[in-house]
Amino acid sequence: MFSADELRRFLRYGFGDEVILALPGANVPPVQLVEAACELLERRQLVDARFFAALCAERPRRSAEIQAVAAEWSQPKPYAWTSPEQLSRLHLEALSTRRDHTISARFLVRGAEAAKSVAKVLVHRHFGDKPRYQADESPEVSTGTGWLIAPNLGITNHHVIAARQDGETITATDFALQARGTVLQFDYLAPDAPFESVGVLEVVAADAELDFALLRLGPVDRPPLRLRVRPLERTRDTPLAECVNVLQHPDGEPMRIGLRNNFVVHGDSHWLSYLTDTRSGASGSPVCDDEWGVVALHRGHRELPGATIKLDGVAVRTENYGVQLRAVLEWTRLHAPAIHAEIEAAQATAPR
Repeated sequence: MFSADELRRFLRYGFGDEVILALPGANVPPVQLVEAACELLERRQLVDARFFAALCAERPRRSAEIQAVAAEWSQPKPYAWTSPEQLSRLHLEALSTRRDHTISARFLVRGAEAAKSVAKVLVHRHFGDKPRYQADESPEVSTGTGWLIAPNLGITNHHVIAARQDGETITATDFALQARGTVLQFDYLAPDAPFESVGVLEVVAADAELDFALLRLGPVDRPPLRLRVRPLERTRDTPLAECVNVLQHPDGEPMRIGLRNNFVVHGDSHWLSYLTDTRSGASGSPVCDDEWGVVALHRGHRELPGATIKLDGVAVRTENYGVQLRAVLEWTRLHAPAIHAEIEAAQATAPR
């Protein structure tokens, strides 16, 4: 009925600049502009007989369509509980799916505390023992996510520190140089928010197969995340029940949290797979249960084996996955006992 410019002009003449200024900018798709305009007018109670009359005057050839919409709009809205008879039929509460999906409000408090120990990871790429720079002479960096597993000890993926794309290889020297040039940014919650940068001193343990790297950090006054004591194990043929939440810095952006449709799909002694949303840059994120105990170290995604899973009517064909933290601890027990003891000592005093 209107182009984007015509719609803005119609609204300006009919309702003034105040309405125009509340709309999204000029670059939004037309459909999004129309949806925003409808929501705004309805919220301000401006969709009335005068509004439809103005539409008819603006588009007289479509008056019949407009009047039909106006007639439908004037009908009582569903669930507009206005009469005593209607109110008498209103039940005070219900479990819409016959299962209680509420959780303790402590979830929010503990989640906010956990976020303080999660950081954006920036790795300065090296090739042939030399740091690489972009055309504008800024460092060529790769990003990921990391977090504190013990005081001044961070953890992320091995591939985050390796910072290589398909077909690129890395030497042990470049890996060590990239680790020492890595910076963790804590409290990066918004583009203009102040954050704390902490440098990496060295890699103290790493394994490419389990895809983890433990990093000795400079001084940082933040508590480590609490590790879940038992691995979260389940088979693929059981109904979806357990959920996990992922604090992450996707694409190097301010921290986001994946907590919708976040069911665990499969878990064994080494790996955990789940449907929680992540994006590139989330590698190294803590995968937490609803008590914010870390279950796994997020690694990536893969195709779902066997049948797809349906969520909200959409067929899901991929799952995210990570390494169980208990597998990482078992590796450190065997190959880095001093680091293992350091982590265990920190976890012994972590609040439960």
